[in-house]
Amino acid sequence: GGSGGDARLNLSAHTTGSISLTAGNGGTGANGANGSDGNGTSIGPEHGGDGGNGGSGGHGGNVSLTLDAVRVQSGDISLRSGTAGSNGTNGIAGNDINSGIGGAGGNGNAGGTGGRVDFSAHTLVTPRLDLTRGSGALNVDVETLDVTTGDTVLVTNNTRPDEVRFDTMRLSQGRTLDVSGAATSTYGFNTLDVHARSDSARIEGDLDLSNRNLNLTPILTLDEGVSMLTVNGTVDVSGTHISVPGTFGLQGGLAHRDTLTLMEATTVNGATANEGEVHYGVQGVSVGYDYALRTQSGANGDIALRMTAAHATPQAKALSEGFLGGMLFTSQGFGLLAGDNLALAMQNVTRQNGYGVFGAITGGKQRYDSGSHVDVTGAHMLLGLATGTRFAASDLDFSLFGEYGDGSYETYNDFGAASLPWSLNGKTQVKGKGDASYSGGGLIVHYATDSGYHAEASVRTGRAEMDFKSSDLVDVFGRHVEYDAKTNYAGWHAGAGKIWKINENVALDTYGRYFWLRQKGANVRLSTDDDVEFREIESRRMRLGARLSRKQSTTWDIYAGLAYDQEFGGKAKATANTVAARYAIDAPDVSGGTGVAEMGFCGMLGGLRMDFGLQAYSGQVKGITGNMRMRYLF
Repeated sequence: GGSGGDARLNLSAHTTGSISLTAGNGGTGANGANGSDGNGTSIGPEHGGDGGNGGSGGHGGNVSLTLDAVRVQSGDISLRSGTAGSNGTNGIAGNDINSGIGGAGGNGNAGGTGGRVDFSAHTLVTPRLDLTRGSGALNVDVETLDVTTGDTVLVTNNTRPDEVRFDTMRLSQGRTLDVSGAATSTYGFNTLDVHARSDSARIEGDLDLSNRNLNLTPILTLDEGVSMLTVNGTVDVSGTHISVPGTFGLQGGLAHRDTLTLMEATTVNGATANEGEVHYGVQGVSVGYDYALRTQSGANGDIALRMTAAHATPQAKALSEGFLGGMLFTSQGFGLLAGDNLALAMQNVTRQNGYGVFGAITGGKQRYDSGSHVDVTGAHMLLGLATGTRFAASDLDFSLFGEYGDGSYETYNDFGAASLPWSLNGKTQVKGKGDASYSGGGLIVHYATDSGYHAEASVRTGRAEMDFKSSDLVDVFGRHVEYDAKTNYAGWHAGAGKIWKINENVALDTYGRYFWLRQKGANVRLSTDDDVEFREIESRRMRLGARLSRKQSTTWDIYAGLAYDQEFGGKAKATANTVAARYAIDAPDVSGGTGVAEMGFCGMLGGLRMDFGLQAYSGQVKGITGNMRMRYLF
């Protein structure tokens, strides 16, 4: 019989209906004709004629469907190649009559082969793909079987892996690919691509991943005890190449992630090709994990990233510099309390045995070397009420005061190429900025003798606030780091010196002072959900210096001086926290020596005492500040 006609269809449009392709079955082979009877006669035996052979069955028609669209979403898809036709029956041999020889029966011929099905698609989305191979070939070539928007069931019957091929099978979280009705030996694929977070993708049935690729990305919020891929069956991972980003982000917070399970299965056989490969995880922006890829074979086996080390990220140091910037700004407030600043504000008050109100303002910009640097800019204000007592040859002055400061700071770090595994945006330089302020009050005491000896002390306490932000510190969700911190501060200073009279108009003041300030720690929750604890910071600073002053008139003086500052503290310790551990953040440190040069003038304008000065810093601290102080006598 003749073969069935072929059908071919190319589709470039999306479709939502079900697709069913069935190739034609082979035709049945024709039966052989019967042989005729043989018959003996007076002449002799007569041979019966042989029966004719039956014709072959026709081949089933072929069918072809090509889906050229980038993405085709369909209902159920059923593909069946044709079955073979039945063979024809042989003809019956003729009978022997009167010694005649009957003819042979004709042979029945073979049935036709079933038709072939050719099916190809770029990206295929379907709830069910049912494949049945008859005697005709069943060629299925799918670039991507997409199981990201719904579950898919794959059923195969008598198919072969060289004919049924998937380049990539893609799953996403919460979706299931059911291959329990498709034995591993009946289809082939190159790559299993899994996109999952905290809700596993699932495969029902056995899976042969040997010498194939398993791509697992992104991890994002993957937590301890959650698997990206769960296989309810046996998985062969012999020679499988596992692809996980070299550096990946994890959601910030207190969770601790010793183990990130990439795949778990009822049974795991073999070991991966890249066993032991190192990967890096960044939790929020502050905690870093070193992981090694490990396979646990056998029953209830898995493939996981297992932690080999955990620590604060190098970039977390920038967070501490924000908190340090607040302390440095508050510490600058001592500049309004120490030495001549205090004496100029109160000396005439005591001489008149009265009381007076005084105020002071100072401002400027200073750069602190912290291993990188912190620039602090702002203004400081002080308002006080002074009184005192005059003794036979000395003055003792007291003042209660209130203080306020408002400023800002900028931080800069370059962590170098070694920090790249902990940078989710590929940056090694981190810049930050923030605002700082403080408000408080205290007591100052000044004692001076007529022979030139003097001593001073102050105590201060209050509340400090600072915030910090950086567009260079970014978590896996693209959130930039921000935080606000509020804390208390307390400090004191003490000093002593002697004024040496050179002549009637010129005097040299030599002095030494010690400053102590403690800013209490604070716990902050970053905008990236990281939990960071800043420890208290202590500044312990000593200054030795001399100031030369000259009286220009009965009411105005000019002065110039040199000093050396040594900071013994100024280290900002902090930890990045999880429920399991606290990881020390690299601490910025501003300890070191600084040279200070100053110059200015001061005098009286009626009952108003005024002082204008300029200070320059070089060394551990760099910059210039200016000040203006005033007090009024009642």
